[in-house]
Amino acid sequence: MEKYLLFSDFELSESYIDEMYEGKILDAFKSVYSKMVTELKMDFKFIGTFGMVITLFFPVVENLITNMKLQVDLNPTNVILATIGALAVLIPNNSSKLKMIYSKLKDKKWKGLIDMIVQSFKNIFGLFKFMAGELGKVVRSFADMLSYTLLFVPFLRVVFEYINTNNIIPKDLGGLLLSIGAGIAIIAGKNIMDVFKEAITKKNPKLKFI
Repeated sequence: MEKYLLFSDFELSESYIDEMYEGKILDAFKSVYSKMVTELKMDFKFIGTFGMVITLFFPVVENLITNMKLQVDLNPTNVILATIGALAVLIPNNSSKLKMIYSKLKDKKWKGLIDMIVQSFKNIFGLFKFMAGELGKVVRSFADMLSYTLLFVPFLRVVFEYINTNNIIPKDLGGLLLSIGAGIAIIAGKNIMDVFKEAITKKNPKLKFI
């Protein structure tokens, strides 16, 4: 079986990201994110480590919250802050900086939303871990997931499409892994497991599922 590249082996280019997310989906976030990292001195280690991978979560979070139909200001700044806050909870040695994130989110409802996003990310991690197992790979932590860029980028694109197509809200993601095991999670008329395989092997033809 061909080894797929870790983050340390692969420079994740902006063109690769744009191809997977059709460019325009991320356009609303890119400049705001770069400006915020500088102006707010967001010195979270994972931002420097994983770079562009972080931006992939922004449209996922935006769609999850949009589908909840809540009365919150869903501008790019708030989406980015909430996403970074959730990642800070999940990746070790960052929780002490959460106070800064909360102070920038004026609406108190965002604290509860961050908790929901954390749980959603945990469910996405569980799904990724399952997918990695289908490739014979062991993923032990959330940071490990972000490191497997050649697998993670197309994987998250499919998750994004599933959320978008089915109007998924955070609590619904908890049953996604079980529904995949039962063969009933559907996107574009196909079992979502087949869609994952197609997306991943299309970008990485040498990968073989067990």
